[in-house]
Amino acid sequence: MRRSDPPRVGSLFAGYLIERELHGDRTGSVYIARHPRLPRLDVLEVLSDAHSADPGYRARFIRETESTARLNHPNIRAVHDRGIEDGRLWITMQFVDGTDAGQLCAHAPLPLARALHIVDQAARGLDEAHRAGIVHRGLRPGAILVEARTGRPDRILVTDFGIGRSMGDRSDPAGLTSAPTGLACTAPEQLASAEVDHRADIYALGCVLYQLLTGAPPFPRPTPVAVVNAHLHTPPPRATTANPELPPAIDAVIARAMAKNPEDRYLSCGELAAAATVALGGLDVDGLVPQDLPDLSTSATHPGIALAEDRAPRRSRPRLGVVLGAGVVIAVLAASALIAFDDDAPGTVAQPATSPAVAPTTAGKSWAATPTSCKPFRICCPRRRTTPAIRDCAARPST
Repeated sequence: MRRSDPPRVGSLFAGYLIERELHGDRTGSVYIARHPRLPRLDVLEVLSDAHSADPGYRARFIRETESTARLNHPNIRAVHDRGIEDGRLWITMQFVDGTDAGQLCAHAPLPLARALHIVDQAARGLDEAHRAGIVHRGLRPGAILVEARTGRPDRILVTDFGIGRSMGDRSDPAGLTSAPTGLACTAPEQLASAEVDHRADIYALGCVLYQLLTGAPPFPRPTPVAVVNAHLHTPPPRATTANPELPPAIDAVIARAMAKNPEDRYLSCGELAAAATVALGGLDVDGLVPQDLPDLSTSATHPGIALAEDRAPRRSRPRLGVVLGAGVVIAVLAASALIAFDDDAPGTVAQPATSPAVAPTTAGKSWAATPTSCKPFRICCPRRRTTPAIRDCAARPST
């Protein structure tokens, strides 16, 4: 295939008038473009020649855009159209006139109310995707769009589902060859090439919560390999160490969300958001249990999320059984880590000050063992068992 130049501002591409270029990299270029027939602006992404010519990538692009286009939720950025023009794949998405959560917390923590609103609304969108059998796999603050609205709460939309995966997709289990745009919020099982389900997004949302409340990622390290090693072995950090003004209860919430063992995390992103709301309100997080919340077991589900039968109410927070086997020491390829390193934070990442971490309170083995070197480890996990019912803890109407 002949090499074609990226579209230029003022030109037409697939009928769209290119009005402004947002950014471009080796993957492709992103523009604001005017729809050829409707009075609106769309975001147009034109993929590179190399990606467009790759048969495997092209098939995955078609499969994933179809899955994402089926999602219809006020907290998920809509996919409008896709196609091929001059041999290059393209996709159009909903235009959001705002910024992203990563930009908002780049220099300082967000006010508690705003951080909670972002996490709560993002959780609703993610839980909707999970009910449809879609795992994001690349969630980070930069993938959460924020549009300010006069007199009303910010509009929050989760984007970049293009790197998502169906829960039944066995290809590239770690998602590394599809190059997630950052390691700062990547779950241990994803980095370890183990089976990944919706609980990887719960881990990522816990990382996002930490970053919004502290202004820094949970594991700032100077190299991608060191970041991978921290996700695999270092206990979740205390947000109150980085931001002493936070209520102490939030540390336990983040520790559970970022548990190394997926079985020990919250049941849904909504449950995590509700627990964070309680913790930051100064209440006892342990008082919030799933049976206090609406049950979605009668909702339409996807075979990727198995819902359990109704259970009798329990007074204490349930513990999920630990089924992870012992770790097998196999080096993770440093090249994969380099490909997946966060492009949203250019330059080197400063080393954090030494601070105590919160070890998740689990009834079994944890992945948070202290490493003896910076070499990451590959953890072999057995197949996940049927998960308990996913319950939406933030069942208020979306704003």
